[in-house]
Amino acid sequence: CVGVLAGAGELEVLVWQRDKPTILSTGVQEFSFQPGSTGLRLLAKLVASTSEQLGFRTPILPDRFEAVIEAGSSLEGISCDVMCQAVLQDKVKGDGSHVYSCVCSPREDGARKLKAALKIGPKCKNEGDVLAGVRGLPGVPELLARGCMPLTDQPFIITAPLGQTLSADSGANQLLQSIKDVAVTVRELYQHKVMQLDVSPLNIVVDPMSGTTYLIDYHIAGDVSAPSTMPSCNLHFASIARLGGQPPTLSGELESLLYTLTYWACDGAVPWKHASTHTSVAAMKLYTMTRGFEAKVLVHCKANLAPALRRLKNLFFRPVYRANVSVDEFLVYREDVNVDEFLVVCDELIQEVQQAELEGSAGMEED
Repeated sequence: CVGVLAGAGELEVLVWQRDKPTILSTGVQEFSFQPGSTGLRLLAKLVASTSEQLGFRTPILPDRFEAVIEAGSSLEGISCDVMCQAVLQDKVKGDGSHVYSCVCSPREDGARKLKAALKIGPKCKNEGDVLAGVRGLPGVPELLARGCMPLTDQPFIITAPLGQTLSADSGANQLLQSIKDVAVTVRELYQHKVMQLDVSPLNIVVDPMSGTTYLIDYHIAGDVSAPSTMPSCNLHFASIARLGGQPPTLSGELESLLYTLTYWACDGAVPWKHASTHTSVAAMKLYTMTRGFEAKVLVHCKANLAPALRRLKNLFFRPVYRANVSVDEFLVYREDVNVDEFLVVCDELIQEVQQAELEGSAGMEED
């Protein structure tokens, strides 16, 4: 990654090397548009460098290109002009994929334009195959088109709708409803022999038009009968069992939802955010969800989400009574959480939040 810092009369180029945790710098150079300016020569050399010299290559995108809508869509077989608008994610999960917002304009009179997401990268073929196989399931984005990009021949997929990610400011009711909706989605996927394997905040979006929650990003999704044991997803949201090298499970997908809600409730300040290895992330999660839950989570989370976090946490980390229990054994990790049990708790929590909001509104009106 190359960055340029420029001021009124100075310029500095910084190079971050992915394979080494170091940043190289040219130092501050004099910069002007006068002949002989060191900074000007440096900038000109940078602009003229090839991708091989820079060490990376950005995808070459045409102004627009043609794509044919997939079978199963209401616009099946219709050709569209696809125009990119903005970069949404760059180098997704380090696999070289790029995600853009785009507009699909059908070449048919009266057909409305569609706002969608365009993903380009080496694993898009697998993702397209997965999405085609689970078309129509609740909370799964619709595969509009797939193919290879002109100029680069890289695989691409186009999906809809173009959703928005959530945050602590989205409100307790919305966050809990989305958690419940995704739980239903992972159950439906599992019944169709598919696990998404990367449940995390960036992969949960809400359609601003319909309010529907979607679980996106299936580039590492796997078959239930032959799951990968390595947690190639975001370690911060993977289940403890999976971090320990165990095959992913439906319960593990739900456990990822617990960590997602914790992330939202704490506005990103989860205790394991600086851990970087499978072992360290797993150890921090186990400690936090057992002995450190009050001090490490509840003190940082939104007050109206604290009861929800506590109850959902207890589905996975539940105390077991014994006469000789040690501190380390006090809470035992569970791997067999049932989806229906998870959904019942979600429903109860949503009702509690809605009731609290109604009581709060009534109190304000009386004042």
